[in-house]
Formats: sequence, C-alpha cells, structure tokens
Amino acid sequence: MKAFKRILLSAGLVLSAIQSAGVMPVSAEQTAAQAPILAQSQETESAISRLSEGTVFAVPAAQETQAPVPVRQEAPAIRRLPDFSNDAMWKHSPSPYNIPSLWGQCTWFAWGRFMEIYGYDPGFRGNGYECVDQLLAAHPDKFTRSDIPTAGALFSSYNHVGFILEVDGDSWTIQEGNLDQVSNPDWETAIQDWRTVTMTRDEFMAQTGAVWFANPVSPVTFSKE
Repeated sequence: MKAFKRILLSAGLVLSAIQSAGVMPVSAEQTAAQAPILAQSQETESAISRLSEGTVFAVPAAQETQAPVPVRQEAPAIRRLPDFSNDAMWKHSPSPYNIPSLWGQCTWFAWGRFMEIYGYDPGFRGNGYECVDQLLAAHPDKFTRSDIPTAGALFSSYNHVGFILEVDGDSWTIQEGNLDQVSNPDWETAIQDWRTVTMTRDEFMAQTGAVWFANPVSPVTFSKE
C-alpha cells in the first residue's frame, strides 16, 4: 500500500510539473480525469507529513466473533398411553408373554409398554418379581437399581410389575396391567385390562408391598395424553 501511494504521489508530481512547463496543452477533460490522482497524491503527501510529525493514527479494533451457544435438544415426550393398534409392539410382537394364555398379565403388559417406551427388548422373561433384576442384567448401561423411582422406571414387587410415569414429590403416577388378576385369552378383553393412576407413595407401597425399581439412566418424559 505504501509503495502504491508513493507511485501515485510521483505520478501526480510529474504530471503537475509537465503542465507547469507548458510541454503539452491540457484540456478540460484531461483536467477532470487528473483530479482524482492529484487528490490522492495530496492526501498521501498530507499523511506522510503527519507521520513525520509523530501523528498516531487509530487502527479500527477487530470485532470479536462470538461462538454460537449450542441449544440443548430435549428428548421428545413419549406417548403416555399404550397403542394397541401397533401390532409390532403388541399382538404380533416377539414378546415371550405374547400368547393367549398370558394376555392380560402384568408381565405381558409391561413387556409391550417397555417396547413402546424404549424401542428394544427389555430382556425379562420371568415372573413380575424377576423383571427388574432381569432388565438390569440385560441392560446395565441403561438402567440402575434404586429404592426411589424416577419417571420411566420399571418396578417389581413380589407379585407384580409395572411402570412409574411421573414422580412429583410424594405423588406418583403409575401404569400397570392385570387389574382383574387373571389372564385374558380374548384379545379385546386383554387390552382393556390396564390403568394409569396417580397415588401417594404410601398408597403405592400399601398396594405393592416390598418393591424395587430400575431407573433409566437417561431422563424420560411422557406426554400428557
């Protein structure tokens, strides 16, 4: 840039000297064309003069570019209610409990709901009281055993298995099957034999007796419908 300015200054000075000496006539058009060059040379000369006098020129500060703040993506809410029209999860599922003699049982319901909620085989095959331990053995990286549930937890008691959908202090919302405590070989009867209910912790414990939970490692949220 400095070299370019020196060239412009020299060109302007030479041109001015030639005109002053009368070597060649200067037309109005030439004068107009030379004006930007002369102006640039005068500006450059002025800047050089100021630099020699110790004038300090301010350099515009570089603008800082802030990195974008990542937006945390929350997992979508899971359907709150079972969808028995989804044959892959229910009537034609690979569940070990998917036989007419076990339709309506709490284990049948819990296996189907687990597939809907988490999308993979829970790994339990036994009675209700065995389901939490078998789930933990099959997926130790995805669930942890606890005495206090979180949303999405599978629970086992000595005679039952089901899910915890929400925990709000002492208020727990659970989902469970086999309300009539018998198998339902009729499919339409079996898919009606379940409930979602909110109760206190004490009411839940009175219903189940001793109980243990397999809590999901990743937080789970259910829809309101």
